[in-house]
This record gives sequence, C-alpha cells and structure tokens, in this order.
Amino acid sequence: MKLSDILKRLSPDFLCGMNLSESASQTEISNIVSDSRKVTEGSLFVCIEGTHSDGHDFIKDAVKNGAVVIVANRGRLPHNMGILKKEDIYSSSDVPLSEKENNALNRDIPLIEVDNTRRALAFLWSAWYNKPDEYMKIVAVTGTNGKTSTAYILRAILRSAGYKTGIIGTVRTLIDDTEIDTCGGSDMKGIPSAMTTPDPEILYQILDKMRDSGVEYVIMEASSHALELHKLDALKIDTAIFTNLTPEHLDFHGTMQNYLAAKTKLFKIAPVGIINADDKYSDELMAGAPLCRYITCSVNVDRALKINSDTLAADIRLLGIDGVEYLFNSASAVFRVRSLIPGYFTVCNTMLAVRCAMFLGIDIITIQDSVRCMGGVDGRLERIRLDETKADFAVFVDYAHTPAALESVLYAVRDFRSQNQKIILLFGCGGDRDRSKRKTMGAIASKLADFSIITSDNSRTENKTEIISEIMRGFDKEKPYIVIEDRREAIKYAVENAKNGDILLLVGKGHEKYEIDENGKHPFDEAQIVRDALENKYKNEKSDL
Repeated sequence: MKLSDILKRLSPDFLCGMNLSESASQTEISNIVSDSRKVTEGSLFVCIEGTHSDGHDFIKDAVKNGAVVIVANRGRLPHNMGILKKEDIYSSSDVPLSEKENNALNRDIPLIEVDNTRRALAFLWSAWYNKPDEYMKIVAVTGTNGKTSTAYILRAILRSAGYKTGIIGTVRTLIDDTEIDTCGGSDMKGIPSAMTTPDPEILYQILDKMRDSGVEYVIMEASSHALELHKLDALKIDTAIFTNLTPEHLDFHGTMQNYLAAKTKLFKIAPVGIINADDKYSDELMAGAPLCRYITCSVNVDRALKINSDTLAADIRLLGIDGVEYLFNSASAVFRVRSLIPGYFTVCNTMLAVRCAMFLGIDIITIQDSVRCMGGVDGRLERIRLDETKADFAVFVDYAHTPAALESVLYAVRDFRSQNQKIILLFGCGGDRDRSKRKTMGAIASKLADFSIITSDNSRTENKTEIISEIMRGFDKEKPYIVIEDRREAIKYAVENAKNGDILLLVGKGHEKYEIDENGKHPFDEAQIVRDALENKYKNEKSDL
C-alpha cells in the first residue's frame, strides 16, 4: 500500500502541518510497526514514548531493519523539509556499519511529525484497514466493575432482535458465537488475551474481520488504560455506557481524578452516553464531557428526582439464587425486568443494557424475553454445575479483583443465601498491580465471609508470600481463616472441607483459564479443579463407608 493511500484516509486536521514531497507520498508501505525489533523491509515505524523506553531512540535500528517512513513526535528530530538523512540518524561515534546497514541509512527517509504518536498509531491502523468501524454501530462500555456483564446482557438483547453482533472484551472476542484470537498467535488455545481493550494493531484487525463478516453491532469494553493511551481516539463510537468508578489501576493513573479523566475521554468522542447516575463520580464525568447527550439511570428515588433521571428501577425484588426482578420506569415505557443472574448489582447492569437497547430501537418484548432467558456471564458470579449426587454444597466463581467488586459480590451472596448457609471465600490479589487494594480486600473478606482461604492469584513476578502478607495486614485475624499459598491446593482444601449447604466463592479469576506466576502463563481451569477435587472427595467418602 502506498503511503498516500493511507494518508488520504486520515482527516484534514490530522494531516495539518505535514510537508511530504510527491515522491515520499508514493513510498510503498508493507506494514505498520511501533517496535523496532519487529521492523521488516517496507515498514512504517511509529516512535512510541513508553514507560521504560522511547521509540525515538531506536530510529537507527528501525531504518537498518528496513523502515521506509518514520512517524515521530513533533520537534523531536532534526530534519530537512520532512526528510531524514543519514546524518540525522547516524552518529560518527556509532560502530562501523555493514554494507547492508550503510545502504539502508543512505536512503532519504520520509518523516511524518505529529503531536502524539500514540494517537497517530490508532489513526494509522484505522486507515490501514480502511476505517472498518464506520461500517458498524459501536457501543463502548466503561467503568471499574460491571463492564463485562453489561456488555453481554446488551449482546443477548441485540442477538435476540436478529442483529449480527460482535463483542470485544475481557472474557473473549466473538462474532456471534465464533471466537476470534486476540493473543497475537498464542499457542495456548482457549486462553484469551488478558487485555480488556486490544492494542490498535489487533483492534482494527478484529474490526476488519467483523465488517467482512457482516457484523452490524459491536459491543466493546473500553478500559481506562486504552483511553489514556489514545488507543480508541480513531474509533467512531455511537453510544457509550458508564457503570461505576471505584479505586482501581491507581498504580497506573496515580489518583482517582486521573482515573476519572481517562474514563471521561470516552464521552468526549461518543455522541450519546448511558450513565449510572447513582455513582458519585457521574456528575463530574458528565460535566467533563458536556457535548455528549446523556441518558441517566438510577435505583435511588431521591437521586432520580434530584437530577430528573431518565430511568428508575423500582419495586426491586431479590429472588435469591433465582436472580432479580424490578419495575423499569422510563419516560417512554414502564415494564418489568427479570434476570436469572443473582445479586443487587444485576439491577444496575441490566438497567443500563436495557436502556441502551431501547435507545437503539429494540422493542420491549424482545428486551424482556432476552434478559429473562440469559443464564449468566462467564466468571461473573457464575455457578459451577456439579453432580448433585456427589455435592451437597454450591460453588460460584467470580472475577472480582478490586475492593468494591469483592464487597459487591460478597453482599450479593449474603443477600441470596439462606439463614444457615456459610460463605467460604477463596481469594488472593494479583502481582505487579495496585498494592494499595490488598489490605482493603483483606478487611472486606474478614468482615463479610464466614471463612476465608487466602491464596495466590496471578502473582506474576512478585513473591506470593509477600502479596499474602500485605492482604493479611487488613484481615481481622480473630475471624476464621487459613492461608494456602498454592491456589490449586487451596481449591482442593475448600472442596474437601465443604459442609452441607456451604457456598464456596472462588474470587479473582472468574472466566480466566490460566494462572500467571514467575514461570509465565500456564493453563489453570478452576471449574475442572473443583470437579476433580469433588470426585476425589466422593471416592474417599465411599471408601470410608
């Protein structure tokens, strides 16, 4: 593809200030790369300033490897009228060059200067795939908790309405029921990407596949990292949904205000926002993106009246393990919503999805039927189905890995358990992530669970013992607990010691089918570990008879 073919798909504002010659614009581009080690002959190399390295420092390597165009931040490089010459790239103090390297550096290299290369990378990949997002309607869901559940509920509604639907998010990426690989060629089949929102190179490749497959609606989870790093700047987002904001990713954002600012960016590029108005940050978010048209949802009558909320959930009934039911009140319709997913948070998640579906023109009967028939979301208070002849207890898995999410899921289980049922909680905290939440999660666990098993959870490069020690600083040691560092052994212990009527709640991994430790990423299926442990327990009990 010629450079001119890519540039003509970019907006005039984006091209402002570029000064490329006709010959430079005819340069043939083979791919777009932001890692100099992956550059091949004909690459367009985008210099990204990272936390640990700066792509501008690797231009010589990129050119030597075959880069034919450089995209850099404005003012970073000396040049002559948009052209990099050998003397701009090569220093006399460098080691002697091979003939191949010397020939590469003797070429004039077109230079494109931009204000932000991360933003440019998103637009360039969009142009490379000929703006696939413009052929589909895109709904982006953001928030600390509830993104996945809300996205999958909306997906169920749209599919029931007959639309071909794609979803991009934490659990998996799908075109209808067909899974799309987002791992960049991982040889571990069935293990999804841990990245909620893919990098532009993968994201636009996915959108291209969705367009070619005839997808009409794309629902995607928009992470704060992706928004802060400009990964979504080039997207044409039609509708955005905000679930909530609680402390998370502060190791990256630093403060809650920075975290909120990142989330607010989504509503600066979306014309319509469906908002959980009960969240304490909702007013500030809406004020930060005033050009967006907001549709507000609430379960709090006083709050709804104060802000004249568009939608109110009333007459809420928690039906225990059988789910929730409530009266959906909006300016245009009033009807009952029933969901099989247990927990009070399901009210908010379904309300946001339902209100978005109404805005998209889906009829009420289809909405009611699809929400009522949806069994649940992978790893979101998902019940592991066990042989009831062998198990007299229930097991749930949940992805909760923040203090607010842990507290929410524990309160949800406390709401639907019977009077004599005990909650056995198994949890840990991820390594190389926000350490400030560990002590808080320990305190929440000891307060709300009847018995806690503290273990590991994707320790990554950190020491498991030290992570658990930080959790225990907040844990009330007067409450029943045990520490079992190895998560597999911890699950076996929980199953072997479960009593009649107990509820085992395995928290942190949810849909994940892998564990990440100092040795890397390896398969780890909690549901199968539970079933194997149950089978072993059942055999032992029979042999004791």
